[in-house]
Amino acid sequence: MKDPMTPRERIIAAVERRSPDRDYLWLDAVFEAPVSLPAGRYRLRMTYAGSQDEQEAVVDAVWILPQRTCKQFTFVETAPLRSLNFCYDWWTGETAWNEK
Repeated sequence: MKDPMTPRERIIAAVERRSPDRDYLWLDAVFEAPVSLPAGRYRLRMTYAGSQDEQEAVVDAVWILPQRTCKQFTFVETAPLRSLNFCYDWWTGETAWNEK
């Protein structure tokens, strides 16, 4: 059965994890795999979904980025290279580049 909710309407409940030392925090992945979203504007809304009203939930950061990102470098005319296109996959850690 096809999921009737679009990516813009999807509700995700993430398990809260706590750093044992507030001086050293880490980022926890919410999804087990990258989520593919069509281009456009999105609203991210975060709420406490627990059952303990007195409990405090702390969100120190939210980091949203493309799975694969690329940067184009252009060099001066006298450089051995004219340009370099560097790409990094945030999920797999793979890098790729094209030299011209």
